[in-house]
Order: sequence, then structure tokens, then C-alpha cells
Amino acid sequence: MNSELESERRTAIHLLRSGNTPQEVTKELQRSLAWVYKWQQRHAQEGWAGLQDRSRRPHQQPRQHPEALRQQVRTTRSELEAEAAQPDALGHIGAPTIQGRLRAKGAVMVPSVSSIERILHQAHLTHSRRPTAAPAETYPQVQATATQRVIQVDIYPKWLTGGQAVAGFNASDISSRLATGQPYLQRRAVEAADFLLYIWQTLGLPQYTQVDNEGCFSGGSPPPYVLGRVVRLGLWVGTELLFSPYHPESNGYVERFHQE
Repeated sequence: MNSELESERRTAIHLLRSGNTPQEVTKELQRSLAWVYKWQQRHAQEGWAGLQDRSRRPHQQPRQHPEALRQQVRTTRSELEAEAAQPDALGHIGAPTIQGRLRAKGAVMVPSVSSIERILHQAHLTHSRRPTAAPAETYPQVQATATQRVIQVDIYPKWLTGGQAVAGFNASDISSRLATGQPYLQRRAVEAADFLLYIWQTLGLPQYTQVDNEGCFSGGSPPPYVLGRVVRLGLWVGTELLFSPYHPESNGYVERFHQE
């Protein structure tokens, strides 16, 4: 309790009881008329104890989920983190994915996304987002002077209602802005090669096909003198593969298509 505030309230009551009007008390204590009436009424109802601070805790507490359900949320998060650590996994571990997994398990009670996030936060299972640092380097870009010169390819992971995670392979011709995409349940070299064949049949065979250094495109870490599936496919069909770093500005056209 703030003793100075309580003392000021007591002074206001003393002044009122000695015959001062509420308007005179406001001038004396430099307080509003509403403040004087508030503590006058509080004293009349509760006596001197009514001048003490009251708890600001809400009268109605948010509904607490049963511990068994909170345990389910924590366990599901742990399971998703373990799955995300596997090669070629999509890596969805957030609250929407947890909610979908709980529904798939047939949970009787499924918390809202905000409730799941609160449970994870209380269990210290959330991670603060790292601030996005300004790029230290400027990467050169191929200038597209005509259609079918450069097609950028990237993967945009999403999860569907119910918790199913999908990898959205998208591609855009940076000159014509023609774009296409296909969803896959995994993002391995098999899916990457299948999508590249699809876009070359749909958008045409470009001079350059730009991808990033993700393992499904680069082949990961193959033995010496061994080329990955996608690299061999590009050589076979006659398009030059450009590998850009994990840097959104390096393939900005397809990144903007993701946003749209």
C-alpha cells in the first residue's frame, strides 16, 4: 500500500468532516471533484479501512484449462519438435499445428490458438523471434530481358485445417510475372524434380532456373564427384541452375508471389 496516498485520502476525510465542502477540498489537495466524492463514499460505506488500496486482480479469472489438457499441448509440441528435426521435414511446430494435431488425435477439448500459445509460454516452450538484420552483402541478380530467361523457384510451407503440413513449391517468370505452384507433403529431391518438370512444361524452359541452397535442390552433401538429382535434371533438359543463398532479396519476385 502507498502510505502517502492513504494519508492524502485520510486528510480529505478530515477536511470534509471539519466542515469543508468537496469543492474546497479539491482546491486544498489539488484533486478532482470526482476523486473527493469517491473517497467520501468509500469512507461512508467501509469506514477508514475503505481508504486502503484494493486489489486490481479481475473478479473473474480466465478459464484455466485442465492440467491433463495442458500436458497434451506440451507433449504435442515436443513430438512436433522431434519430427521437425528429421531430414526433409516441414518443421511446423506452432500453435495452429498443435491445434490441428490435437484434433487429429481426437482430443475431447481443443484449446484456441491463443490458449495454446499461452500454455507454451507458461511452460517456457516458446522462442523469441530473432530480429532481422540488414543484409551485409548485395547479391548480383540476373536481369531478365525477355520471357523464359529466368524462372525463380522457392518453397512456401503452410499447414491446412486439421494440422496437415504441406510444402508449397512456387515458381515465377520474373519477366512476364507468370506464376504457378504445386503442393507436396514433403520437400525432398523427388518432389523438387517433379515440380521443376511441371513448371518447365507449364511456363516453358528458361535459360536460367533459380533455386536456393536447400538440400532438395542442391543435393545436400553428396559424395565427391556426385551430382544431385536436380542438378543432373537441369543439365539433362538444358537449363542453367542458379543457386542463391537463403536471402529473400536474392529471389524477390517469387517471394512477393508468396506474399500475394
